[in-house]
Amino acid sequence: MKVLLINRVDFSDPGNHGILVKMQGQCKALENLGHRVATASLFKNTIQLDGVDSVRQAPSSTSKVHLYHHVFYRYLQRSLREIKPDVVILRFHLFHRTLLGFLRKCEALGIYTMIEFPTFPFRLEFTSVSQRLRLALHRYFLQSVLTNVNGLFHYGVGERIYQRPSLKLTNGIDIDRFELIESTDADEVFTLIAVGKWQYWHGLDRLLDSVAMRKEGDFHLLVVGMTPYLKSIQTPAMKSSPKIEFLGSLTGESLTGAFSRADVGVGALGSHRKDLSEGSPLKHREYCARGLPFIYASRDEDFDDCDFVKRIPATDDPINLDEMVEFCHQARSFSRQEIRKYAQRHLNWESRMQKVLELIS
Repeated sequence: MKVLLINRVDFSDPGNHGILVKMQGQCKALENLGHRVATASLFKNTIQLDGVDSVRQAPSSTSKVHLYHHVFYRYLQRSLREIKPDVVILRFHLFHRTLLGFLRKCEALGIYTMIEFPTFPFRLEFTSVSQRLRLALHRYFLQSVLTNVNGLFHYGVGERIYQRPSLKLTNGIDIDRFELIESTDADEVFTLIAVGKWQYWHGLDRLLDSVAMRKEGDFHLLVVGMTPYLKSIQTPAMKSSPKIEFLGSLTGESLTGAFSRADVGVGALGSHRKDLSEGSPLKHREYCARGLPFIYASRDEDFDDCDFVKRIPATDDPINLDEMVEFCHQARSFSRQEIRKYAQRHLNWESRMQKVLELIS
């Protein structure tokens, strides 16, 4: 069987590296299960099929909108007879007319279609005027799109999306692409690392405030990733604090080097701001694959019963670092090899993608 994975995501943006790693992990899992895989995505102003440039637009803000909302799916629709997929798996984005046309073409060709919802509900992620206009357009096309989709799956709460049955999953990870991080040398300062494409609902502000204002010098925070939101919440105290390092976007050896300094990873601290009581953040799985203990707030069923994590209250209150001291001491005694073995046993993509393909039957 041939599977086409569609991620209408710009992989030239370092902030989307986690989504790229996820797509590559899903591809590898499907191939390990005996299937052929094709991919469709974006790189700057270019549509890519299997990572190869196919259609290029002149770079401008206007053409980018045109590329995302018109050219992308029209090109894929014309390419279906060449790609010849049996199954299309589409990473969710807000619905629009050309997506509907693409799905109708898939149905006419007998191609089984599925939509993957990385987050649901997602309404509170869209706050600006332009985003709310796109959300209104999404609602207009909602029923027409769902009528032309065969299956849904998601990472989140419940077993239905828009009153339709949806397969509930947790995210997996390709463990082999992440290096095991050896334990740090014990000293009097605990180093935390927070990695993300930062937005309000990640809750990083809860920790930044706590570390910046703490009188004791027993915590050091490494922040990987930079976004307009993160810049907007940086106070003078945060910027001048020797206890906080803003490292910008890192990948590869640079990212591994940052991880090698850390005692504890910082997971999702603000999912409740999107009205989510549980989730499946990719960063939790990367921490685990690297053998790193970590903290988080809202439920994550893959880790809630593990001793190498600490859950903190899912509120907007600053993080109580006094309560963190004991966990950080414990974290230095955890076997990082055992944490990684947990990822190998429980977080592989193969078992998850097999469940997705079982929707077909």
